[in-house]
Amino acid sequence: MIGASRVALTTVGLAIFAFGVVLNLQANAGLSPWQLLHYGITLHTPLTFGQASQLVGVLMVAVSWLAGVRPGLATIMNAVLVGWFTDLLLTSGLIPQMQPGLTGYAMLLASLAVSGLGIATYIRAGLGAGPRDSFMLALMRLLGRGPAPSRIVMEVGATLCGYLLGGPLGLGTALFAVGLGPAVGFWFTVVGVKPRV
Repeated sequence: MIGASRVALTTVGLAIFAFGVVLNLQANAGLSPWQLLHYGITLHTPLTFGQASQLVGVLMVAVSWLAGVRPGLATIMNAVLVGWFTDLLLTSGLIPQMQPGLTGYAMLLASLAVSGLGIATYIRAGLGAGPRDSFMLALMRLLGRGPAPSRIVMEVGATLCGYLLGGPLGLGTALFAVGLGPAVGFWFTVVGVKPRV
């Protein structure tokens, strides 16, 4: 039986991650690879950022399952809640958009740290990884490597897809492409996540 505390921890982790997503969007310093992809999708569909995230999440559930990582409750929660939290935060106006410059870069760095913490937190709950992170764990098994190189492979792939859909590249894209893996690895150690590889 799944305990309420684990569901709560998963929800908190997803909310933290969505907060990191919005920080990235509002930093005005370049979109992370996945937000670049989601933005590219919004250019060709009537979907919001959050809805584009949900669409990609569903696709990643299927891909990661085929790669050998079965979805858990958190996988489904991620696919639904991150997009919902993201749209909620964006429409609330609580996080202002930064002007280009130092404040934007500071928010960009904060978004990287917060996103890594969110990922590690909901994986720590043990209810399954999120859609993208399930695929990261599958790559870790296939490559026999840690989260950093596996995540970098994913970020570069998302960047290419987002760019081909018309999304704009920027400093945030490069920073997340090479920095989210190490950030996740750092928070894995801090919160005590020990994925099987």
